[in-house]
Amino acid sequence: MAERQAITVRAELRAGRGKNDARRLRARGMVPLTVYGGEGEPVSAAAPLRELAAILRSGAGHNTIFTLDVEGVGANEVLFLDRQIDPVKGRLVHADLRRLVQGQEVEVTVRDLAAVYAHVERAVADPERRVRLEGDIAAVRRVANALQVGMAGETHYLFGDDRFPWGAEFERAAARDGQ
Repeated sequence: MAERQAITVRAELRAGRGKNDARRLRARGMVPLTVYGGEGEPVSAAAPLRELAAILRSGAGHNTIFTLDVEGVGANEVLFLDRQIDPVKGRLVHADLRRLVQGQEVEVTVRDLAAVYAHVERAVADPERRVRLEGDIAAVRRVANALQVGMAGETHYLFGDDRFPWGAEFERAAARDGQ
């Protein structure tokens, strides 16, 4: 298995709140973001759009674990929890990040797994192995992408591509069950 490339994004602490402050940040090429979870209080910060967009375009996309170094707060390993994309320009306008703590378990509920399974079933039945995301989209993205069970993008769930190791296993199981 290849070593994970260390990515560090430097960010500044965000003092202001509201629409006008967010617009000013975006005009400077920054993205307002909030870091939640882990050990510590939520932190409002701003990071360069160019660097966050490069992470989202990478192979692991929004599942990439990277270090966010917020000036005056310190560095934490994070990953995207949620993000808002401008529907016209297609640019990242806000991000929520999850602070990771080594050894801390991440909870996945039966409901989350059921949402992923529903998408897998629909995608296997689709000739293009591509279906529109529905229901609890955040859970499908978080679980399916992390477990490498297909890929949940912005609007669609894709299944069966060779880069997903579980795809062939699910297809064999579905064929065995007569589906």
